[in-house]
Amino acid sequence: MEHLHRVAPSYRRVRPLAVPAPLLL
Repeated sequence: MEHLHRVAPSYRRVRPLAVPAPLLL
């Protein structure tokens, strides 16, 4: 799941509320 971890920072900037907790885990 390293791919999602890399995109996480950028995605959170665009949609912080759209990123569910389970997705990051």
